[in-house]
Amino acid sequence: MYPRLFTLLLSLCLPLPLLATCHIIPFKLVDKLIIVRANIDGWKGNYILDTGIPNLLLNSQYFDGMASDKIHYGISGSATQIEVCFPGVQIGPVTWKKVYAGVVPLTHLERSLDLKLHGLLGCYLFRNYELTIDYVKEQLYLCEINRKGLPEEKHFHSEPLAVVPLSYKKSIPYVESHVYGEKLRLIIDTGAEINLLHAGMYSNVKDHVVPLSRLNLGGVGEEVISAQASTLNDLQVGQILCAPMKTAFLDLGKMNEGLPGVAIDGIVGYEFLSQFIITLNFRKNEMTIKERHPAQMIATVGE
Repeated sequence: MYPRLFTLLLSLCLPLPLLATCHIIPFKLVDKLIIVRANIDGWKGNYILDTGIPNLLLNSQYFDGMASDKIHYGISGSATQIEVCFPGVQIGPVTWKKVYAGVVPLTHLERSLDLKLHGLLGCYLFRNYELTIDYVKEQLYLCEINRKGLPEEKHFHSEPLAVVPLSYKKSIPYVESHVYGEKLRLIIDTGAEINLLHAGMYSNVKDHVVPLSRLNLGGVGEEVISAQASTLNDLQVGQILCAPMKTAFLDLGKMNEGLPGVAIDGIVGYEFLSQFIITLNFRKNEMTIKERHPAQMIATVGE
């Protein structure tokens, strides 16, 4: 078994009654990955919510596609040729028609998870919705938004701890953050079990991390990579100073070369996201961070 990468004091967030335009989608956590039941072209099965990839990605064991020149780039820069198709998608009561999807082999992920896996749900699928993730309740809130990116109904009473701008690297969302004075661009990846930082950062933060054992990391491709893992302290996102998080250090140079746009310094996944209730709004280009549970502590910079 190895981690896959695709991508505090908190007050209780009480949900309001939901309108027909806001839907609750249950999920289950498998090895810290969000598994959603969905129906894609008649295949009812398990799909990973993966905001670390832009598009729907389907398992070639169950889906056929057409030949294309499209390529999927992994965290090591490894390139996988993909076929394409345009299936219909249904998640709970929400439906999409003719969604662009890549088709690649995912049998190695099935073996690792010990789970029949039909595909990965990339972030572009949710561009017309506000997507909220509650790891404690194991629920997604999928709310339709208007042209200004505003949802029809607010589904949590509480005020946010922070609202952080989203930017994009080939349609993959990232935020600007800081650690020990270093400014970082970090991809928001629900498909990452642990955080990643570029190996070049290690010398800058090594006095502030607790080394752990080396890990084998895997993703969409078959390749498995060894990386140094540590406990990273004092990552700051917006005004929030995060709890210590398990973080691996890996050379991300090839990944940056394979994807157009600014250089990315790392990836934050479950270790960060599960500390909060996270809302992603891809029309307003915002990530809203809310308190998760009253029995935990969170530090806010400047207090």
